[in-house]
Amino acid sequence: MTPTPRVLVAIANYGAGNRDHAQRLLDAYAVMPFPVRRVVLSNIPKDFGPDVEVLVGLPSQNPWSLPFAHRPLFAQRRDDFDLFIYSEDDTLITESNIRAYLDVTRALPEDEIAGFLRTETAPDGRVFYSTAHSFFHWRPGSVRDRGGTRVAEFTNDHGAAYMLTREQLARAIDSGGFLVEPHEGRYDMLVSAATDPYTRCGMRRVLPIDRLGDFTLPHLTNKYVGRMGLDSARMDRLVEALRQTHAGRRPARELLPTETRLPGARWSRHYYEPADDRLVQAVEPGQAVLSYGAGWGELESALVEREARVTATPLDSAVSILLEDRGIEVTPADHGEALAALAGRSFDVILAPDVVHLAPDPSRRLRDLRGLTADGGRLILRAPNLGSASVLRQRWITRNGMAGAGDYERSGVHPSTRAWLTRTLRQSGWRAQRCGWAYGERAGAWSRRLGGAMAPLLASGLYLEAAPA
Repeated sequence: MTPTPRVLVAIANYGAGNRDHAQRLLDAYAVMPFPVRRVVLSNIPKDFGPDVEVLVGLPSQNPWSLPFAHRPLFAQRRDDFDLFIYSEDDTLITESNIRAYLDVTRALPEDEIAGFLRTETAPDGRVFYSTAHSFFHWRPGSVRDRGGTRVAEFTNDHGAAYMLTREQLARAIDSGGFLVEPHEGRYDMLVSAATDPYTRCGMRRVLPIDRLGDFTLPHLTNKYVGRMGLDSARMDRLVEALRQTHAGRRPARELLPTETRLPGARWSRHYYEPADDRLVQAVEPGQAVLSYGAGWGELESALVEREARVTATPLDSAVSILLEDRGIEVTPADHGEALAALAGRSFDVILAPDVVHLAPDPSRRLRDLRGLTADGGRLILRAPNLGSASVLRQRWITRNGMAGAGDYERSGVHPSTRAWLTRTLRQSGWRAQRCGWAYGERAGAWSRRLGGAMAPLLASGLYLEAAPA
């Protein structure tokens, strides 16, 4: 890489809605102290001035395929530039981001690429990592040293932007996964355009946790504030957990696979969800509760406020630090180690939200949890309803990649219906007692009109209470 890199930037800009944000990005590149060729990809003609190239047209008939237009552009000009940047039109990249990328890249092996996280700023000034939402999380065992900088992997590959050196671009093109038709799979089409170098080109995305600020990009619209995203204080604590793991002070553990292999990773276990009031209300004050498969701690904190005595078995050893910060008693994030730590103890209620359908060995885990149940104790499961009419239609009628749902080897999901859960509980020494259903708004209205008779076909999820047989 030359000391003064020649940079080619491609910015995807639909319509006119984000024109002001796109102009801000273009202005930032214009004043950088190295040559930058700015290209805007658009679905309609636009004029950003004589020094900005505008390429108009969609790569396919799909209206969301525009971002893929940067791929042939990069390939055609691969010998003319040293660094290639793709970004959405509202994601700001600065000179310091570029210099940090080039600096870290020197220490990375050929199959690793430094990636970016995206942040938003609330009206009160608080910063949120919008990249950290739903089932996306740090991989506890991924921390390693690269030339004196620690890097780790975050499961959300989408930062709405990426950079590639000329050498990395050549590797991506040679892999056969770069110059491809617009597509979607784990991510939708817009996101796939920004993640393929990490997911289809034989390279892995890493984040330098010791200088994370240099690999953080502002999302100028701030559209997700209050809707999703982890606040910076908690993100800092997760990074601290990774540092402790690298130093040998915290083990690298994951309780079970939390992400499915279905389109959009449907039915994966969410890490940052609000407290489920149905689960909270199922617990009486003073009861001893084991929360099996705990995320960031909102449910557990709500149970403590209800005066329950709460112990949590976390989804992984990184997120466990957030539970510890809330004062929750935490077991190791490993099924066998958790059982050993809880030996001789019993619980009035064991909560297992959205984990049984993901566990590779659900019968064994349910049997082990039975041994932790107090006399008169209960197990309460929450699970998706794979027997709903909507799911059955997607599996058997439409062609959207859902055919493998319920086949654990193919999809990472067991056939989570009331019948399957009841049978699995029975085989594990439990007796199913009560079943409650969870609906979307429209399906719930239909179910009420039908007096609940069609609940197994209309509900998107279910709650199943069981007692030791």
